[in-house]
Amino acid sequence: MSRKGRVRIDGVKVFYHIFSKIAGGDFLMKNRENRKAFVETLKRIQEFFSIKVKEYVVMSNHFHLIIETCPEKERELTDEEILERAMKARLYRDLVRKGDVVKLRKKLNNISEFFKLLKQIYAQWYNRRYKRSGYFWGSRFKSVILQYGRPLFDCILYVLLNPVRAEMVKSIEEYEFSSFREKDKKDKKMILKNPNFKRYISEKVDYFTKSEILCNRGFLKIVDKFLNFKEREKLALKVQFY
Repeated sequence: MSRKGRVRIDGVKVFYHIFSKIAGGDFLMKNRENRKAFVETLKRIQEFFSIKVKEYVVMSNHFHLIIETCPEKERELTDEEILERAMKARLYRDLVRKGDVVKLRKKLNNISEFFKLLKQIYAQWYNRRYKRSGYFWGSRFKSVILQYGRPLFDCILYVLLNPVRAEMVKSIEEYEFSSFREKDKKDKKMILKNPNFKRYISEKVDYFTKSEILCNRGFLKIVDKFLNFKEREKLALKVQFY
């Protein structure tokens, strides 16, 4: 049985909730060094792509990200800037050496390429560090399209509260390997005052991970125009309406 195609919207700005687990659910990122290395790998890869990591949380056996695709930035970049970004991020050395900007440009806004590299580079680092072999990650990463507004803001809160729900820390401010600490006072205040704050500490809300789109009905009509599949109905999308 062939696996279901991933829901992806190309050519426009889109927010996604992305998450992935370590194979077997093993707690291979349980120590500080391993989680720090993941964050460093994430920030290095972001240097090349026209994909903005809005939020992240690195747990002991999985990670969550909220990302924003930025196709308009891809179009603004010159060939020289693309080559410079690839060199700075230490990616695609063969393409850089050949000066193949056409292929590099096609990768800039590709979320599948972004996460393939992130998971591959981190797994290679981990296996070298611990003289380990074999698969590191479990199945392919999962993604949820988020409408800007309540679906996005609630999902951000849900993601950032992961360490509190897992009882790794008592408050969202304590956790080191999350984007919350990098925020300014205004953004921190907005998150802490979200009306669902207490609810998402105690309750695991399935639709943030089991849906494929979180949106209202108006947004879904817009999605239909941009999906890179001929018929959305054939995908049997799991939609959570707000």
